[in-house]
Amino acid sequence: NTAYPLTINNNSKDVTIAAEPAAIISLSPTATEMLFAIGAGAQVIAVDDQSNYPAEAPISELSGYTPNVEAIVAKKPDLVIVSNDINNLVASLEAATIPVLLEPAAVTIDDTYKQITELGEVTNHPTEAASVNSDMQSKIATALDSAKGKGEGKSVYHELDNTMYSVTSSTFVGSIYAAFGLTNI
Repeated sequence: NTAYPLTINNNSKDVTIAAEPAAIISLSPTATEMLFAIGAGAQVIAVDDQSNYPAEAPISELSGYTPNVEAIVAKKPDLVIVSNDINNLVASLEAATIPVLLEPAAVTIDDTYKQITELGEVTNHPTEAASVNSDMQSKIATALDSAKGKGEGKSVYHELDNTMYSVTSSTFVGSIYAAFGLTNI
């Protein structure tokens, strides 16, 4: 169990959580999925308009792309999780004495494990977070083992949308392809 008050280092900044969060707002679809995966879904009072999974996530009019500080504060959260610090959102929420975790897009799978662990600790779900990480590690190891050698010498192009926008080898998706031995064109 997590002992509160809890001070964690989040992206080179100390963030103090006074008590177990009971009113979390997630302005990150990734964080929303992680929170529900670790069993903290009941603590989430609102998610951004892009968080579409899981189905029971309390989708709101809040935006992670154009955040409205007044609308966030009006919901009286005791923790807000964001993926970007757009328009100094973090400082604005801190000025309103609301703790904020900045969880940017993962670049590696280890970044993902770290974020799940951090969210588990902050929400008092460390055991569940460890279990999610362990399950993911096992499934990834099985997939890599079953594909061993099959990607060698093969190239991949991953188109994200119809604008020919793709991923590079230095992205999260690119790192997954590299783990399978594929060369990103």
